Amino acid sequence: MSPRRKLGWALLAAFLGAAFGAAVFAAGPKPDFTIAASPSLQKVSQGQAATYTVTVTRVNGFAGSVSLKATELPRGATASWKLSDGTTSNVVPPNLDSAMLTIQTASNTPKGKTTPDIKATSGTLKHATSVTLEVEPAAKPNFALAASPASQTVLQNGQTSYTATVTRTGGFGDPVSLKVTGLPKGATASWSPSSTVPGTSSSATLQIQVAGNTLTGDYNLTIKGTATITGKTVTRSTPVTLIIQKSQGFQIAGNLGAQLSPGMKAPLNLVLTNPQSFNLKVTNLSVGVEDATSEAGCSGTQNFRATQIPAARYPITLPAGQTRTLAQLGVASGDQPQVEMLNQPWDQDACKNATISLVYGGSAGK
Repeated sequence: MSPRRKLGWALLAAFLGAAFGAAVFAAGPKPDFTIAASPSLQKVSQGQAATYTVTVTRVNGFAGSVSLKATELPRGATASWKLSDGTTSNVVPPNLDSAMLTIQTASNTPKGKTTPDIKATSGTLKHATSVTLEVEPAAKPNFALAASPASQTVLQNGQTSYTATVTRTGGFGDPVSLKVTGLPKGATASWSPSSTVPGTSSSATLQIQVAGNTLTGDYNLTIKGTATITGKTVTRSTPVTLIIQKSQGFQIAGNLGAQLSPGMKAPLNLVLTNPQSFNLKVTNLSVGVEDATSEAGCSGTQNFRATQIPAARYPITLPAGQTRTLAQLGVASGDQPQVEMLNQPWDQDACKNATISLVYGGSAGK
C-alpha cells in the first residue's frame, strides 16, 4: 500500500470521529418521587388504632399516581388508607401529595415493637420506608371521678352547685351512680339531670340547698361514684369543700335629689352595699312610694309612682365588700328606677314642698 493511500484513510477516520462526537448530548434527571412517613413511632394499646401520614414528594416533573401498601404488620393488625381529601383509597393521584395510614390492632396483637414497611409504586418506580408500631397491653375497664370547683361558698338559705365528672377508660361504658356525704344539718342535695351518669354521658350537677338555720362553717364533703366492673362493685370518691356564711342582706339606699311637679319624673340612682366576701349578682330591685308624706293632705300613693329597672338589665354584679351606685355599676339613668309625680285631674297644691318616703327591696345571690 502506498503512503498516499494511508493518508486518505487517516483523514477519513478523523472526519468520522468529528461527526460522531457532535451527536452526543448530556442526559437530564429522570422524573421520580420520594415518600416519607410521620410520626416515626406510635404507641397504642391492644385493640386500638395507630395512624401515620405518608407524604409523596414528586421531583423532576414526575406527575404520576403512586400506589401505597403496608406490609410486615403484626399478627391480627390490618391496614387501611385514606387520602388527604377524605377519599378511601391507597392510590395517591397527581393532584394530591399525602395519605393517612391506619393500622388497627386486635385484642390478640402481640405486645412489643414492630416495623411495618410502607411500599410505594408507580410504574417501574419503587420506593419504601418504614415506621415503628409499639403495642402495649390493653387497658382494663375503669373510671375516675373528679369534681369542680373544689370549694364553694354559700349563704344561709342559699344554694350552690358542683359538677361531678366521670372519665371512663379501657372500654368501660356502664352507668355510674353518684351520692354525696358529709352535708351539715339543714342542707339537702339533688342531682341534675340524675344521680346516675349513663354510659352515654360523663357528668352530672350536684345542687346543694342550705337552710336558713344551717350552722356556718367549713364542711368537707365527699362525692362518691359506684359502678360494676367485670362483676365487681367499684367505688371512686373525690372531696369538695362547702363554706357556709351567715346570711347578710345587701343594703339599698338612695335619695331622689330632685323636685318634682305634675307630669315630671326623675331617675333614682340607688346606692348598693355588698357586705359579703364574694360578688353578688343582684337579680331584682324594687322601689315603692309610701302613702304618708310630710304634708297631711298629700297622698304619696295617689300622686306619685315609681317604675322599676327593666328585667332585661339584670343581673347586676355587685363587687365583694363594696358600695356602688347604679351608675357606677353601669346602669344608665334611663334604666334606673324612675319616680314620677302624676298629673292628676284634682288640685294637687297640697303636695307643694311635700317630702315623700320611698321603700326599697331586692334580691341577690352568689
